[in-house]
Amino acid sequence: MRVPVSWLRDYVPVEMPLDELATRLSISTAEVEGIERRGVPDEDGNLGLFRVGKVLEAEKHPNADRLQLCRVDVGEGEPRQIVCGAWNFGAGATVAVALPGAVLPDGTRLEQAKLRGSVSDGMILSERELELGGNHEGILVLGDGPEAGTPLADVLPLGDDVLEVEVTGNRPDLLAVYGIAREVAALYPDRAELKPVPAGPPEALGDETVDVTVEDFDAAPRYIGRLFRDLTVADSPPWLKARLAAAGMRSISNAGRTRSAARSTPSTSTRCAAARSSCARRGLGRS
Repeated sequence: MRVPVSWLRDYVPVEMPLDELATRLSISTAEVEGIERRGVPDEDGNLGLFRVGKVLEAEKHPNADRLQLCRVDVGEGEPRQIVCGAWNFGAGATVAVALPGAVLPDGTRLEQAKLRGSVSDGMILSERELELGGNHEGILVLGDGPEAGTPLADVLPLGDDVLEVEVTGNRPDLLAVYGIAREVAALYPDRAELKPVPAGPPEALGDETVDVTVEDFDAAPRYIGRLFRDLTVADSPPWLKARLAAAGMRSISNAGRTRSAARSTPSTSTRCAAARSSCARRGLGRS
């Protein structure tokens, strides 16, 4: 069971040293096999080299058909020239940029480089290069809110600590972030007050039901179906992708597992009936 500490903090304060917390959980609850640091290294001012950028110009590289030559505003007055191999963006896009000297999650240190005769003074990043998800087909395009030069750490969860907890068969309640939070609150009653269980699903707007037949009650004693209308399936937001990736799960879409159930249905953007794994979003269980 991988427990991102940022997710744990949604339900209980985690102000004690993580080594101390891991030891106490191992003694009283379940063995913590390790603490993993994910994402961008937070040392020697490294986070300050990751900025929000605004693409001012994006044109085909004069010496390479598969590269774009971009001018990107990163809040320094003069824009930087950056060579990029992705084509899922253009002028006006808001992007994530790493400046020369930045250290990526995989340990790579960026340097100013010359690509096919043109200087690249930084790197426009994909979600995989930031360990926010597995997509490497294009760069990460942000919303229009943040200004150029905004520290990227103010917009995206660039780093997180993850507790690797070995949950035994007699403690299924620990197979959820909220279950671990409950244990933390019990171990530190004077320092960690447990927040209420997250709110349940929204109230149904109609009385239309979903017909579900359970063929084996021993294997599936409980199955819940919910009907969604006017649903447009799209990518999950970056913060959710990062949280799921840290927990060892793959983000599918903003509708959770409904995508696989909807593939055989022509009108997937307007009607989808499935058992939604919303518990992964709310920290109530694993999907």
